[in-house]
Amino acid sequence: MPFHPLVVRQLITKAARFKDVGDRGLTKREVEVLRLVAKGMNTRAIARVLTIEEGTAKLHIHNILRKLDVSSRTGAAIWAVHMGLLVPDENT
Repeated sequence: MPFHPLVVRQLITKAARFKDVGDRGLTKREVEVLRLVAKGMNTRAIARVLTIEEGTAKLHIHNILRKLDVSSRTGAAIWAVHMGLLVPDENT
């Protein structure tokens, strides 16, 4: 789904204030979850892949959104791509 260029620019500008993931205080597990969110996985699929409870996956996602100061999974995914945590697949 394409995003309005202004929305993308605002999210990238906000993310650009931070040098790396460590600046945001994400744990290793949160980075794993963020990568899966950025790949478009839903909470149930993330829980299955990481062999954790769905509620635990939801908590990780909540913490990620708070730490990145974004209001949606889409914002977190854009942040992850911008920070180099996930390179968009050219085939999709």
